[in-house]
Amino acid sequence: MKLEAIFQSKMIFQREKPIRIFGTGEGTANATLCGVSASSVRTEKGWLITLPPMPAGGPYTLFLDLNGERKELNDVLIGEVFLASGQSNMEMPLFRTEGGFDEAGLAKDDEIRLYTVPRRLVDGQPNCNRHFESLYSTDTEWKNCTEDSALHFSAIGYYFAKEMRAALGVPVGIVSCNWGGCVLRSFVPRDAFASLPPLRPELERVDAIASGYTEEEQTRLLAEFLRDMEKQCRESLDTFENTRIGGSYYAVAHDAMGFHAKPLPLIPCSPNYPGHNWETMVRHLVPFSFRGVLWYQGESECESLLYFEKYKLLLDTWREQFLDPELPFIAAELAPTYRCSRFQQQSDIKGFAFLREQQQRAADELPNSYLATLVDCGDPADIHPCDKRTPAHRMWLLAYRYLFGENVVADAPRFERIAFSPEGEALLFFRNAKKLFVSAPRDFWIAGEDGIFYPAAVSIAGDTVLRLRSPRVPEPKYVRYAFFDYPHVGFLYNEGGLPLMPFRTDRLTRASHRTETA
Repeated sequence: MKLEAIFQSKMIFQREKPIRIFGTGEGTANATLCGVSASSVRTEKGWLITLPPMPAGGPYTLFLDLNGERKELNDVLIGEVFLASGQSNMEMPLFRTEGGFDEAGLAKDDEIRLYTVPRRLVDGQPNCNRHFESLYSTDTEWKNCTEDSALHFSAIGYYFAKEMRAALGVPVGIVSCNWGGCVLRSFVPRDAFASLPPLRPELERVDAIASGYTEEEQTRLLAEFLRDMEKQCRESLDTFENTRIGGSYYAVAHDAMGFHAKPLPLIPCSPNYPGHNWETMVRHLVPFSFRGVLWYQGESECESLLYFEKYKLLLDTWREQFLDPELPFIAAELAPTYRCSRFQQQSDIKGFAFLREQQQRAADELPNSYLATLVDCGDPADIHPCDKRTPAHRMWLLAYRYLFGENVVADAPRFERIAFSPEGEALLFFRNAKKLFVSAPRDFWIAGEDGIFYPAAVSIAGDTVLRLRSPRVPEPKYVRYAFFDYPHVGFLYNEGGLPLMPFRTDRLTRASHRTETA
């Protein structure tokens, strides 16, 4: 019998939820923790032991008997455990972020534990991998939070853990499970993706591509990719040293230099193939108990018209698989990036602006689903903004309020309704906008029936933005705010220092923006 890799000494179990221990193989397993014992039951893919919920504490020893083989996991804690998942902005290690090396010098805390799920192209087969740094995807250990372990761990996961530890005073664990550049279909079981009729055309397109390669060709392509990736890991520039020497922005300019492996096509071993990351990564965590999920993904979905449906599928599937129907998800809104020119006419049914709109819809309509706005956290030079402290803080505020019941300002201002005055003004009303303030509000746009948007003059009164008008639009009908991939805005903030989320009042599929104001 074999334990899943997450079960190791120094691990943390989630407090006040069932403690689940699981693995593969035939036979009977037994576990004892804090004097409480339980035996295994068979599952579809192995075995499962369930111990009752326990309060925070430790260190403890977990005693295991796997069909006669005795094991002891030492220095085990019980506290708060979050799963941090998504693509590269969640993967991005602390060393690659603004102030990361200085922060790591303050990181030591033996009651913060960090675990990274290895990224593998084939389940169970280690391989070289390079994104922010070169890694070999062997099973990793739970690590105490130290300067070194923090530097190479998800920056958002680290900062979130640090805030939670300071606020709650209990042991904290973060499980980092992410793969840069991956689309959402990779993080859910293939069968689940196929079960939704609107998503089947995407599945059929991928299958059509994969069917163009024989099994022999797929084997050859994987072997070539692994060979090239090993060469890249040996010969490419050391991003860690570049960042240490020149800082995070210096690393941005140098990360792309050097040898690059040719990407894999959409074949089953590709990390973007339907269900790939589920089978090779997420499935090995099921059904561990987590307090919640931190989700930062969507940059690779900016062409998708069905992100809401995919995200809902992710929530539904993970909640079912993790045996937690109310498992909270805290997502990060996509940070601005230059994907199109500032004033260039852009599509209104795809792109970062449209995907943010779908993210907001998910937060509004799906239970236990929250969204941290990052509209003021973008970087024109990098799709990976170097500030990861702010995203983690805003995600923590949502967790602190909605998961732990603390009365903090956690919600960003949101558009609520619009009215029009006889004088040709648009009157906007907001929620979560107490003590709304800004020095120079910008990036409000106003249009009439023709769908041509012009910059609007704005004045503020209390928690309502009033007198939104343009001399070019005598009869306004639509308003937009920061509805661009990379908005240039004079942000409006509420009393919690959270910025107004981008919005539009129209559902036009074709619109244009004009810079002239008179």
